[in-house]
Amino acid sequence: MSEAGATEVGTSPTDGNRRSWGFVAGIVIPLALYVVVVLSGASLSSIGVDGLREDPGDPRGVQWGAAREIRSDEYLTQSSHELAVLATGRSTHSLLARGPDITFQISSGQLAESVLFAENNLLRLGPLLPDAQLFAAVRGFPLLLLALTLPPLLRRFGASASTSWLAVALSILAPVTMWWSLTPVRLLSHASAGCLFLLLAHEHWVQAPNRSRTPLRRAGALALAAAGGTLLARFGTNYVPWYITIGLPLVIATGLYLVREAPRRAAFVVLGVGAASGAAVLMATFLQNRPAIEATLNTLYPGQRRETGVMADAWAILGAPGLHQLQDGAAPVILNPPEITSAYTLCGLWALWLLRRGLPDSTARMRAAVLGLALTTGFWVLWCTVSWGSFGAALPGANLVPPGRAAQSVGFGSTMLLAVALGRAPQSGRLTALVPAALCVGATAFGLLDLQSILPSLMTSAVVITCLVVGALVWLLTAYPRGLSVAVACLVLLHPVAQVNPVLFGLGDLRVSDSARIADNLADRARAEGRFVAADSTTTSALLVANGAPMITGWQISGPNEQQWRKLDPDGKYEGAWNRGVSYLTVAFEEQRTSEPVIAALVADVIEIRVHPCEVPRSLRVGWIVTSTPHRERCLKLERKFRWSGKPQFLYAVGSDARGQG
Repeated sequence: MSEAGATEVGTSPTDGNRRSWGFVAGIVIPLALYVVVVLSGASLSSIGVDGLREDPGDPRGVQWGAAREIRSDEYLTQSSHELAVLATGRSTHSLLARGPDITFQISSGQLAESVLFAENNLLRLGPLLPDAQLFAAVRGFPLLLLALTLPPLLRRFGASASTSWLAVALSILAPVTMWWSLTPVRLLSHASAGCLFLLLAHEHWVQAPNRSRTPLRRAGALALAAAGGTLLARFGTNYVPWYITIGLPLVIATGLYLVREAPRRAAFVVLGVGAASGAAVLMATFLQNRPAIEATLNTLYPGQRRETGVMADAWAILGAPGLHQLQDGAAPVILNPPEITSAYTLCGLWALWLLRRGLPDSTARMRAAVLGLALTTGFWVLWCTVSWGSFGAALPGANLVPPGRAAQSVGFGSTMLLAVALGRAPQSGRLTALVPAALCVGATAFGLLDLQSILPSLMTSAVVITCLVVGALVWLLTAYPRGLSVAVACLVLLHPVAQVNPVLFGLGDLRVSDSARIADNLADRARAEGRFVAADSTTTSALLVANGAPMITGWQISGPNEQQWRKLDPDGKYEGAWNRGVSYLTVAFEEQRTSEPVIAALVADVIEIRVHPCEVPRSLRVGWIVTSTPHRERCLKLERKFRWSGKPQFLYAVGSDARGQG
């Protein structure tokens, strides 16, 4: 024992050094990077897009790379609503819509949602602390949470330190993650953190060192279980279909891991406390947001939508390695760049080959976790490769998941399975490693040749090069599943997505421009007078929403406020157009007076109200309108001119001469 020093009995100094380096790599480095990101005010948001600039030729702040207009459901929606919380301390939404808190996971100060969406309470500190740093803190938090929780979770399932970090890289650098503004990672981070907390709770429960400390440790275990359940309760919020496909494999694996070995009593206590706590917080949050929940459930879309499994195209499942050209401006002939992106599903095929001989030197609970990952991932593969018909449409939970969304996200479960398989399966020799490399090359070629049908710019030479790169990486990681190989893989994975998102420092023109100051002043006046603002463009609405203005236009995410819509459409003639969630709200101010407003769904996610500015019903309390065209009406008084999106904007006060309907 004299030479034990700082190391434990049964360990060597080398083991202690490895644990020290593991602590640095797994905790210190992610935390240090997060602090740098927060202090610099950096984010991957696209709010620096030209449409959200006062003068696109002279943008404010610093931005590396170009923002992409296609990501409008980030910069026109989620971001503007988060900035509204920074401006006012609570969320805002159109008078015609219900609250966005459940979908955007925003806390407006109500107790239950403040617990459920804990980190987003940082946004409520906007009146006290710098907005740019708070915005960066919230946007960077999912990446930090994933880095802190996914590696230790997967190591408990059997992954090595290196392969668990490979799973992090494959998840963050998946094309669907980067093209969907990190949404999949945000969902995955909640799942991994919740599952890890449940495992830590179980460990605390069963490893009490002595009787005197048992009650304290078990109280801590119950607190961890409650926290884990609360994190997993987010599955009922935001984008539920992806929570199901991305998070459920980890939840099933965790449950099987806990109950596989005796004593099972502790496992059932932990799972029970987690489930009860999560259900209680979620139900309380739903009750606090009941109007929004009811509106969503009653919408024509997405509330009444039910799906069934169908056969997806090969490119939808296996096309991820060939999507690098999208960041260079290549356009698909159908859909759009984000819609054709996916994660690395071929990892599942790779993992199955590695697992063909089982998992030697693994515990029963490790094998149970692998079984859970394999079964749930396999189910979602079948959901998007086989036609399920009416049976699939009747499956609770599964019928909420469009097969296209399953195809995009099934690669995350495949990635988790690969991390465990690489870390636990017998190491392959250099010749043997050629077999999985060939399998993955074949699968990639099959997907990319099909991808060429919708992405004509993908040349055959690029398909060949991509397949060779895939084969080389699979061979390298199979033969040498260690840190250096993982680092090489990360560098290669970075190439297809490096230019997808900009790095923006600060909040651009939404905070420091003259237009932003005008919007902020208007927001203060509108809130003080209890009146609302309407704009004829989505980008102008985003500016006003971001500064906390009470709006008629903007974004109807949860669903409609039927009582307010009836003021525009008393007979429900246009209900098919406005009874939708996930839609932009705009107004087209007509030059000719009409007998009634006309409401139209221009495309799937845009609801337009066509009305003369003097005919807006008084009961909607519209105090100002902002238009890109001048109007000369007795009911309007021009207050200000300013520029936004590079175009003149006219701010009119709506006067008492308005002949609106009551």
